[in-house]
Amino acid sequence: MKLNGFDDLQKRLSSIQKNAESLAGKRNVSFDVLFPDSFMTAHTKSPNIQSFLADLKVTDQQSFKDLPQKDLEQKVISETDFESWQDMMNTAGKKYYENHLFS
Repeated sequence: MKLNGFDDLQKRLSSIQKNAESLAGKRNVSFDVLFPDSFMTAHTKSPNIQSFLADLKVTDQQSFKDLPQKDLEQKVISETDFESWQDMMNTAGKKYYENHLFS
C-alpha cells in the first residue's frame, strides 16, 4: 500500500531543501526583484520602486549611494507603513526568501 500523503510531504520537503541550498550564502538582488510592484503597492504610496525613488532623484546605483540617508528615511516614514529604510528592506528580504524557499 502506497501512502501518497507521506510521499507528497517527502517531495515537498525535498523541494524546500533544494530551494534553501540555492539561497544559501550572500546574494545580490536588484531593487526590482527585492521590491516587486506587489510589495510596493501593498506597503507604499508608489506603484513601484522606481517611482518611489524618483522623487529623490535616484536613477542608478551611484545616485542611490549619494542620497543622504535622512532624505530616504523621511520618505519611508511619510510614504510607507515602515518606520525606517532598514525595516522596509528587512521585510522585503524576508518576503523574497519566503517566496523563493516555498516556490
